[in-house]
Amino acid sequence: MMTKSSDTTPAWLQSLARSCGRPFLAAAILYNPGVPDAAWNDMVGVEQGRAQGLDMYGAVSCCQLKFEFTMREPYVFEGLKAWRPVLAASATGAPALYADPAFCQSVKDELAIPVRRIFSGDWNKV
Repeated sequence: MMTKSSDTTPAWLQSLARSCGRPFLAAAILYNPGVPDAAWNDMVGVEQGRAQGLDMYGAVSCCQLKFEFTMREPYVFEGLKAWRPVLAASATGAPALYADPAFCQSVKDELAIPVRRIFSGDWNKV
């Protein structure tokens, strides 16, 4: 089983499946509104691998991915490069970053780039 990241390509998954010579499961293939075709492209990549004789499968979910988080443990933001100053700050230093307009703008700017990530800026769901 291979846990995908946002930049894992179908071709790379196929090469891993080919090299291991075992049944291969790529997970998790999830829909993301920021890049709506990405999950479909992953499944096409699995289908192409199977057409090449690879014993590949894609793990999808039939339910929404949900997270509970707080600003003390902001897991959904930890993959953002703009969030690194918060990760480096102490628990007492993070609130000052949250109040900094430059920090807030850097987070907004990164979220405006359409890539797969846990949180893509859909604030209406928070």
